[in-house]
Amino acid sequence: MVTQNIEHYLIEGHNGHISCESIPELGTTFRIYFPAIETEQAKAVPDIDIDHQLLYGTEKILIADDEKSIVNFFKALLNKQGYKTLTANNGESTLEIYKARHKEIDLVLLDLGMPGMGGKMCLEKLVEFDSEVKVIVVSGYSEAGFIRESTNAGAKDYAVKPIKGNKILKIIRDVLDNNS
Repeated sequence: MVTQNIEHYLIEGHNGHISCESIPELGTTFRIYFPAIETEQAKAVPDIDIDHQLLYGTEKILIADDEKSIVNFFKALLNKQGYKTLTANNGESTLEIYKARHKEIDLVLLDLGMPGMGGKMCLEKLVEFDSEVKVIVVSGYSEAGFIRESTNAGAKDYAVKPIKGNKILKIIRDVLDNNS
C-alpha cells in the first residue's frame, strides 16, 4: 500500500523502526521506535551531518506522480531541503507545465505508472521537446527492464520505490550537479 510506504519513508528516514501486532477481536497495535537523545548536551547541540548539508539545493523541481501521498512526501522533503517544487498528477499536465515553464525547471521527478499518457511516453515527449531536460524516473516497477528503457529514452537516473529520503536527495543532487 502506498500510504504504508510513505510512513516507512518517514520512519526509516529518521533511523526508526515500526512493528505491528494484531490479535483477532482484540485489536491492532503499532509501535514506532526512534533513536533516543542520550544527554542534555546532545539535545543542545544539533547533529550536523555533512552529507545532509550536501543534499541541500535551491533549484526548482517538477514532481510528477499520480499518488497524492508520494507527491506530498517528495514536496515536503524537497522544500525542507531548500528546493522549490511544482507538481503534476499525470503525463499530460507534466508536459504542459514543463513546456510553459522549462526555463525555470531544473529537474523532473517522473513516475512511470501514471494514468493517461503515462510516464514512459511523457519522458519521450519531454526529451523530444528539450534534449537537455534532466529527468529522474521514480517507479515501483522492477528495476531490470525499466532502468534500461528509461535511460535509453533519456532519463538521467532512476530511483525504485520505496526510497529513503536521503537516497533520493543524493540522486537529485548528483543529477543536478552533473553537467552532461
